[in-house]
Amino acid sequence: MRVNAAIQEVVLEDLFPLSYQTPVELAASPDRFRLQSTIRLHGRRDRRFRDAAIVACAWRPFDTRWMAVERGAAREYFDLTTRAMEWLAVDGEPFVTTLPVAMGGAPTRLVPMYGPTGAANLARDARQSLIRISAIESDLFYHCVALLTAHRDERVIVPESKERLRQSATLGFRVAQLFSARSSEQEPSSLAVATRVGKEARMLRASALAIDPQWQSRERLEVRPYDSVELDALTTFARAQGVEPAAALEILGAQTCDIYLNEKAFWRNVPVNVWRYAHRGMPILGAWLRDRNQDALGRTLVRDEVTQFSTAVRRIAALMLMGPALAKNAEG
Repeated sequence: MRVNAAIQEVVLEDLFPLSYQTPVELAASPDRFRLQSTIRLHGRRDRRFRDAAIVACAWRPFDTRWMAVERGAAREYFDLTTRAMEWLAVDGEPFVTTLPVAMGGAPTRLVPMYGPTGAANLARDARQSLIRISAIESDLFYHCVALLTAHRDERVIVPESKERLRQSATLGFRVAQLFSARSSEQEPSSLAVATRVGKEARMLRASALAIDPQWQSRERLEVRPYDSVELDALTTFARAQGVEPAAALEILGAQTCDIYLNEKAFWRNVPVNVWRYAHRGMPILGAWLRDRNQDALGRTLVRDEVTQFSTAVRRIAALMLMGPALAKNAEG
């Protein structure tokens, strides 16, 4: 294990020796049926497409899509992704997922918690260190999640006490919950509320669920102050997370947005800094909408997709509010 004795700094790969590169997808789409049509079209002249498998994937954090891959490619990796465990995606902007990861524009290194045999993905020295302090492999994995989310550096410091490691791992587990597809009680439900213009939310159907093709070239949103109900709800949630209201507004933004699907429907109350949240320089929520506009998707949204957007907004906000705690934890 390569350790800097002065500051007890360890390289991530020396803790978790097994990792995989993102498999190259043949094609990807937010819509499975549209992707199947692409596979049939290309399969007439390309055997790779004829032999393709279609799987759900993490295209970016908070953006689940479908990808087609050659059935024989990266078999060990895809076998591991069926085991419902969490992976740490390490690409300069780490995130956690339980799904296979598509390249999404650039390769990504993926670190699993467990290997093909079911044994923990741990180097011998790392395993012995955990035994010495009576900790378990998930403690170390989630500790690394917490540190990398805070400073995006693959060099980590491993605490010498079980209590300190567990404290950090608890934060990392909360981060993993927010990134992954698992349900979480940490989400501020007052954000990104699906709303029908002038009607009840239950009237969200048919053309009201179509994302305007104008999203391909420009944003359709209204920036405004929070109303009193929204501000009270945000304050209550922030305090429950240990963040004072003034700090929460600094983190999430002093204003909020209404994000319009079209002239008939919108998501109410998306804080401006949540709207701007980016991965690898790409604003995630804007890309989600742009790639699912009616012309690109070939259909309107279904209600589950409307909920996916709301859930993404809420989890991004909760993750951003964890920033101070994660930074303090990383300082030791």
